[in-house]
Amino acid sequence: MLTPKRRGTQRLYRERDKVRIQLILRGRRLGFSLEEIRDMLILYDADPTEVTQLREVIHRGDEKLAQVEAQIQELQAVREELLEWRGKMQQTLTNKMKEEKQA
Repeated sequence: MLTPKRRGTQRLYRERDKVRIQLILRGRRLGFSLEEIRDMLILYDADPTEVTQLREVIHRGDEKLAQVEAQIQELQAVREELLEWRGKMQQTLTNKMKEEKQA
């Protein structure tokens, strides 16, 4: 995804390379695969107006957002179930401890 110039073993990054690095890092942080990021960068290179790339990034971002929202809902359901289970176990423990004291 990057092809910096080299001076011996030193890599020389142009301003465009730095922007691409930022885009790659942001894409990874947001959960995009390297292949998805590469595809978006190809669009960035192919269209100087960036209109196609922007549309594609918005579309993929909407898909990723829907996935994240679904994960959040699933995690909230698991959290509620764990809290309910914990509450029941805590009540059972409290009852057992009371029974021991009475015996």
